Formats: sequence, structure tokens, C-alpha cells
Amino acid sequence: MTIRDVLAYVVGYAFTVIIGQAVIYPLMAFLLQKIGEQEQREFLWLAAGVGIVERVIYTTSVVLGQYELMAIWLVLKAAVEWKSEEKRNLSSFYVYLIGNGMSIIFGYLGGVVVLALK
Repeated sequence: MTIRDVLAYVVGYAFTVIIGQAVIYPLMAFLLQKIGEQEQREFLWLAAGVGIVERVIYTTSVVLGQYELMAIWLVLKAAVEWKSEEKRNLSSFYVYLIGNGMSIIFGYLGGVVVLALK
């Protein structure tokens, strides 16, 4: 592994984790405030941690060319969400989908950055 490869990984994963978090966290806080979900806003830090983990999984999936990792994570999230579906209102579910979509985008782009810089 060359220094260029190491830098590619650092830049790609930094994009995924740092830039992704800098965009997604304030967006989610804003959206949850707009729909009046104070309880979910109080636990946003926990959702942010899950978001970081999932973006790293997505980036790793792209870098390795193993998109099955992405699919496994999404199935797991869908199963958990399905169980808690009855406790959520529709606007809260849409906020969840927006956050999930943004995580997929940033995770995928982080992987593309790594591959482009290698």
C-alpha cells in the first residue's frame, strides 16, 4: 500500500464521516424541530452514531465492490423500522427516510472518492 493509497482512504472516509455528519446532523435536527419531534431530537446523538457506522459500511462496500454489505445493513434497518412503524407518525417516517437517503449518498460518494484517488 502506497502513501497515495493511504491518503485516498483518509480523504474518502473523512468525507463520509466528517462532511456527511456536518451536513446530515443539522438537517435532521432542523427537520425534527419542524415536525415537533422533541423526544427524537433528544436522542439525535444516538442516531448520528448509527449514521456514522452505516456510512462507513456503505463506503467500505463501494471500496471492496461488495454491495451485499450495503444490502444486509439496509435489510437490518428495515426490519427494525418495521417493528417500530406503529409508534411513528408519517412525517417522522419521512424524516427517517431523508436521513437514510443522505447516509447512502455520502457513504457511496466516500467510496467513489477512495476509488478515484487510488
